[in-house]
Amino acid sequence: LDHQGKAGEKFFENTRFVKEGIIFVGINMPGSNNNKVLDDKECTNKSARTPEMCAAGNKEYEERDAANVAWMADAFKLARDSKAPGIVLVWQGDPGFDLPETEDLDERADAGRSGFTNFLNKLVAETENYAGQVLIVHGDTHFFKVDKPLYSPTKLLPNLTRLQTFGSPSIHWVRVMVDPSSANVFTIDPVIVKQK
Repeated sequence: LDHQGKAGEKFFENTRFVKEGIIFVGINMPGSNNNKVLDDKECTNKSARTPEMCAAGNKEYEERDAANVAWMADAFKLARDSKAPGIVLVWQGDPGFDLPETEDLDERADAGRSGFTNFLNKLVAETENYAGQVLIVHGDTHFFKVDKPLYSPTKLLPNLTRLQTFGSPSIHWVRVMVDPSSANVFTIDPVIVKQK
């Protein structure tokens, strides 16, 4: 298991390993907008935080976001160099793929609104330059979903799939089968746990 940094240092929680030619990447991207605070009102809404605490949180977000992008870019380079058939990126926060969009405005692209925009823009660029399959796994929203949520400026990203996992109160699990020899590489199967 590789880490971004040494134990006790920043970004040690970002991890990577290779199993049967597939690259697995863990990235520290939490919910609540990736710890990015949009304004003073949001800072203190339902919170005991001070503006100084929110400013420190935004500084943490900016530094961690840059580290996350670098870690992801390194993982994609490894995947390209090794001709890996697939790469899996796992994080906690819901990056807002399902924000409403209009034909004239893509709210996801508003850097002032989303703490995930920079990372997702880089993810699109990396995915477009990668021949294999990309699987994103995240939680935070607490319901199961599999889709193709991202678009580049010119097309759907057919080699990128999102798996949003179950969460409370629906405590089920998801089986992901990996077959490096298949075109899609990843097969996703929700497993329903009988509830009382």
